[in-house]
Parts: sequence; structure tokens; C-alpha cells
Amino acid sequence: MKNLIVAIVFIFSMHLFAQTSEDQVSTVSVYGYVELPMKAVKFRSKMTISLQEASYTSADCYKTLEEMQVAYFKKLVENGIDPKNVTENRADYYLNGRRDKGTTYEFESTDGEKVMTFMGVTIAGAYTNGMEYQLEEDQSNYDRNLKETLKQIESNAQGLASGLGQEIGKVMKIDMSKGRTNQKWTTYKDDGFVTIYAIYSLK
Repeated sequence: MKNLIVAIVFIFSMHLFAQTSEDQVSTVSVYGYVELPMKAVKFRSKMTISLQEASYTSADCYKTLEEMQVAYFKKLVENGIDPKNVTENRADYYLNGRRDKGTTYEFESTDGEKVMTFMGVTIAGAYTNGMEYQLEEDQSNYDRNLKETLKQIESNAQGLASGLGQEIGKVMKIDMSKGRTNQKWTTYKDDGFVTIYAIYSLK
């Protein structure tokens, strides 16, 4: 995955932290962003089967939900998926507003190709909700990216200070916050990011 470091600096007005004129300190504040790549560690999909939906395809398709389930399990086996690894979640079917006879099956795996196979197993009256991902942070290049971004933040702060005929002093404050990191299940594979906020004194 291509690593991207984006350092964006916002020019703030000079902050004055003071109790008296003797301890007055001028500061400059800067922001930086480090992209935090995310990797999918698990994949999941749901397949809903509906007796009513099947009847729209063919009036003689299936007479009962049980008959429909047997046909679906047969298709799973034909495509190399053990029905024992598929979890039925009938409550999810009705939570989605359905009132007819039907059910929902869930399949998850660390193998995305296997889940894609599951998604391709259909019968009349069956439909899938697509792929969902369980994401974790990919720390492989994060430390290096963080160091480079911190250097860039310091350089940007010094650039602002130089424009005022001053130099930066010590770091008065530094905060880090993460956005879009570890998620249980999501339909998006967007990367996360870390926001760095730093305040430097001026001398």
C-alpha cells in the first residue's frame, strides 16, 4: 500500500499565555496529518433468502422456506462451502423490516476470496448485502511516517517564526488523535489517520 504523508499547516494568530507582563510567552501552533494504512484481517457477507422474493421469480419455485434452505445448502456444498460454517441470523431478517418467511445467513473468514465465493452462491429469492471488512492498523511504516511528519511540523513552525523575524523555542504542547482506526465491521476500506497538534514557543 502506498504510504502518504500529508503535512498541512494552519497559520494561527499568535497565542499569548500570560499571567503578568513578565511571564508572557508568544507561541505558534501547527497541525500535521499522518496517514495510517488499514488492513483487512477478516471479511464477512450476509445472504438473505426470501420465500416471497422467490415467488416473484417463479410461482412454482419453492413451496416452503425449508425447501428453499435445502436448495441453498446444496448450492453451498457444490461451491466448496460447508454449511456448518454459515451462521443463520433470522432476527436480522426481521430487523430489516421483513414480515414474510425468510432468513439471513452470515459467513465470515480471514480469506476474502472464500467470502467472495459465498457471495456468488445464489438461488431464486436470494440476495447479498455485499462485503464487510474488519480493519486493523498496519503499523509497518507508521513509525517512519510519524518521524518524518514531526520533522515537517517543526520545519513548518520554524518557517512561520522566521517570517516574523523569530525562532521557535521548546515544544509547549503536543497532542495526537486518531481518526478512522480499528473498526469491527465496515463496508469501507479507507485508511485511518493521526492528527498531530503542536505548539512551539517563540524566542
